[in-house]
Amino acid sequence: MKSMKERKEQPKEKREREREREIKRRGAVAGVYVGSEYGIERIRGTFTRLLQKNAMLGGALTGALVSAASNNDKNKIIMDAVTGGAVATAAEFINYLT
Repeated sequence: MKSMKERKEQPKEKREREREREIKRRGAVAGVYVGSEYGIERIRGTFTRLLQKNAMLGGALTGALVSAASNNDKNKIIMDAVTGGAVATAAEFINYLT
């Protein structure tokens, strides 16, 4: 039989493992976004102009890839792509204003 101390530590360890998985997932999504935005900039040849368009395309591509990897249906993938593009564009625009 487990002692009280062992029972209390088990949920803590479970929370830590879940936190580690979440950090890894967010890091992977950030890596996909940065890589796709950089690739789009290289392909389009626009490094200083129209950064919002590059961010929008990178965010849409990232949203679609992450959603497809999560085995979502077609409509959910499209909605996640639009959301990713909107969030990335807004972040780039706010960054441009400051």
